[in-house]
Amino acid sequence: RHYLEHGAAEGRVYREWSPVPQEHAIALPLGYDLNLPSRRIGVFCHVFYPEMADEILDHLHNIPGGADIFLTTDTEEKMQAIQLAFGAWNKGNVRSRITPNRGLDIAPKLLAFPEAYGHYDYVLHVHSKASPHRGELRNWRQFLYTNLLGSEAIVSGIIECFEQMPTLGMAGPQHLDYLRPWIGWGRNRAVADDLAKRLDVDLNRVAEIDFISGSMFWARPQALAPILDLGLSFDDFPEESLQEDETLAHAVERLYL
Repeated sequence: RHYLEHGAAEGRVYREWSPVPQEHAIALPLGYDLNLPSRRIGVFCHVFYPEMADEILDHLHNIPGGADIFLTTDTEEKMQAIQLAFGAWNKGNVRSRITPNRGLDIAPKLLAFPEAYGHYDYVLHVHSKASPHRGELRNWRQFLYTNLLGSEAIVSGIIECFEQMPTLGMAGPQHLDYLRPWIGWGRNRAVADDLAKRLDVDLNRVAEIDFISGSMFWARPQALAPILDLGLSFDDFPEESLQEDETLAHAVERLYL
């Protein structure tokens, strides 16, 4: 494992363990004028906490040219409140479905509208996030939203990265520093091994792991096709009981990249 040293010039050294030796990152906004072509964008948005619907909607307005939105939540009562908020969206179509409370936010975003992915050039996965189990993560949601949707210039910069790099499959925010010691398999290797075999991926050839913490990202639909094509169902995911690890959803999160 590797560590980064901070503050050495001032005679103070803070050692921060990092499981990956190098991160492939770019600062946004890009700082130059963009002339982006029109692209079809689909937003797959799971809103378990309907009180966050307005906050999500405000950020989605930073998508230049608009997008179609696919909403999920787990009860009719919640959906009514969410639809009321998203009724203000006039930059694309809005569809909604109620899903079982299984697979965190990951299963609903993948399984509720699988037929929709092929209609878009780029997709965004986003969700409401409370992180009640860690006080250090109370601002995590805002950090993720800002990095993915903080301004039209940020969103345009992300789209430009995909346009300029045809092999770029997914793009997500950096990790919060607090989370870096946990960017690894944790207790999820066994369930990830089972899923990887279905994806024809040999994890024994993977020396180090990185993943998009928070499971919010931009992607090409083609990059998600291997997992969309597995035929997973909600029944494959356990009912939610505040599990922090060792579920199929946690394995998917670690295998996206």
